Amino acid sequence: MEKYQTDLNKAFASGEGPDIIINGIMNQKNMVRGGLIAPVDDLVTDKSAYFEGALKSGQFEEVQYGIPYEFYFDTAAYSGKLFGDSDSITLNDFMDKATEMDAKAVALGLTGEEIVFKYGFYDEKNTTFIDWTEKKSHLDSQEFIDFINFVARYAGSPTIDEGNYKDKLDAGVVMSESMIIGDPERMNYLDACFDGNVSLAGYPRTEGCGVYMTCNMLYLNSKAECTDGAKAFLKFIISQDAQMLVAENRYVNDDSQSQIGNFPVEKEAFYREIELAQMQKASEKANSSMNGISYPSGGLSRESAEKIKAMAEKACPVNSELDDIVDIIYEELEPFFAGQRSAEDVANVMSSRVQIYLDE
Repeated sequence: MEKYQTDLNKAFASGEGPDIIINGIMNQKNMVRGGLIAPVDDLVTDKSAYFEGALKSGQFEEVQYGIPYEFYFDTAAYSGKLFGDSDSITLNDFMDKATEMDAKAVALGLTGEEIVFKYGFYDEKNTTFIDWTEKKSHLDSQEFIDFINFVARYAGSPTIDEGNYKDKLDAGVVMSESMIIGDPERMNYLDACFDGNVSLAGYPRTEGCGVYMTCNMLYLNSKAECTDGAKAFLKFIISQDAQMLVAENRYVNDDSQSQIGNFPVEKEAFYREIELAQMQKASEKANSSMNGISYPSGGLSRESAEKIKAMAEKACPVNSELDDIVDIIYEELEPFFAGQRSAEDVANVMSSRVQIYLDE
């Protein structure tokens, strides 16, 4: 992968790269700093027509470089008995609740490293761990040591599987459902998990909602051969007409033509998709299944529709800086969760490595 990215850099630098670049090939910040992609602020003429979290996903230092055309949510759901209608919880509240309810696992299927990453690092406002504004790592703090020790206790259980997952949710043995939501039907699954009493408080967060938005994006090559044509396409892909096609793809009558995708970033198109999901007739019997839990294919309750709309309005992008330290986090935590190194040792080394990155 590293060689592939190096070859791409050379191609872009020499003007041989494609006019339009898709996200995921290279880090957005590195592409901006390397002069590989051009600003596209002029293509987003009405920012109010799009979800703020989507636009921010394509921004670097408040300049628009990426054109987002679809998105999905990354969030955590809980029983409403735990957090009610709250749209956010703090990390301390989360840890206290896990201890109070005598849970055995934070979520099914997540490794310790993934729990630390999602439940601990997604919150860029949590200066207790990393102060991104002041560029200061506090990963050697007692608070972080306590957190990873907490995760070690709740990183899952070999006795929890698809066969007894619903029972464990009902009993509070599993605390949350970490979920990627790219279509309305996932809300039916969450309703089935928690018997219709779902709290979408999300991952722990110091300020704001703990729901995160991840977008698929396109970028304009700064040395594009056909700049006007590339810009015209980028402008079209976020037009209401094109976004409505994204919204309606799931609901065409001919199954051979229906497509699986994510949510449109244009607000009216997104609301149209939710409306279509509500209008769709739910299956007479539960015929979809995940983690051993059956739920209706099609249809969407009014309550779930309102919840998912609120999520879209409040969701924020995942901190792009995490792209540069994710390998450090996983590399240092792996021996800790394997019982080979102490929490203190891991925290000190991780903090030093992250600080080196912050100082660059």
